[in-house]
Amino acid sequence: MCYVGCKALDGSQASRSSIKFSFKIPESKQTIDKITSFITGLAKKFSHNFITMNSREIPSSIYIFPPRINLSSMAYIPSPLQHQDYPEVYQLIPIIKENNHVGTVIVLLNHFPNIQNINDIKTMYSVELKLREADLLPINCDL
Repeated sequence: MCYVGCKALDGSQASRSSIKFSFKIPESKQTIDKITSFITGLAKKFSHNFITMNSREIPSSIYIFPPRINLSSMAYIPSPLQHQDYPEVYQLIPIIKENNHVGTVIVLLNHFPNIQNINDIKTMYSVELKLREADLLPINCDL
């Protein structure tokens, strides 16, 4: 798992912080729920940052937009998203600050992604395309 948080202040060059976790964990629904809780906690604390959690099982060559942040498991986007716009995702968790919906945790699947499962790949591609069309999928070097 990898957390990378980035924030631009006053239109200036973005500062970048990065925390990377790499470990083997049991692939279960309970693990997905625990990771979702962890990512949601990070998003509440760092609500202006993009946060991604990707699986090592998904090679970077499979992503549609390699220079952009990508989604294979979960992400926090500092923008309000609505489930009717992303019906293919397992869960959208709104992040609320001072009664404002400031961002959304996207949980793509209720299981760990599998490169052999075409439906997992279709879900990844569908969400990445929609986020790109909405200009919500930034280029990594711009963060």
